[in-house]
Amino acid sequence: MPIILVSGFDAWGDLTANPAWLAVEAAKPVLPAGWELCKVRLPVSWDEALDLLLEAWTEDVAAVLAFGVAPIEGIALEQIAINLTGGEDVDGKLPSNTQVIPNGPAGYWSTLPIELLNEALAHANLPVTNSAHAGTFLCNFLFYQIIHQALWVSPEIPAGFIHLSNLKGECLVDQDALTKTVEVAVEFTAMSRS
Repeated sequence: MPIILVSGFDAWGDLTANPAWLAVEAAKPVLPAGWELCKVRLPVSWDEALDLLLEAWTEDVAAVLAFGVAPIEGIALEQIAINLTGGEDVDGKLPSNTQVIPNGPAGYWSTLPIELLNEALAHANLPVTNSAHAGTFLCNFLFYQIIHQALWVSPEIPAGFIHLSNLKGECLVDQDALTKTVEVAVEFTAMSRS
């Protein structure tokens, strides 16, 4: 039975509740017959986030979507994960300017059909853009590791990272719109594999 693995980051910084996890937790996508949804809440921790995701990554995983927040107005589909880290996590760890995977490729492209997913989200009246890359913090770290793992396990697995608004300042979305984003993205990704 195919599984779509969906993650969202937990609270960090001045976010007592992370809008990404709240959206993943609340999402109730309608999946193709036979598909299952596995949701994973990840700490904003260099040492723990990947391990928790990999624990949930069974041989039945057929697609992977990861969500995080950024200071943006809407939704950003990340196109490239870069082999570079930086930024302090919730544990105070700061691995600045190191590689995600030593001597790994400089970058990995998302294996999601970005343009078609963009169209699906826009059709649902969600303010979506394509983003060149996900920065160097844990969002990028996880994105890089997800693509690396997917290519190693099964190159046909659609996998990628989507940034959601942190809902601070001027926003074009609210928490309900972020939940809808997760639902549309999950449904679209599962359908693209069915």
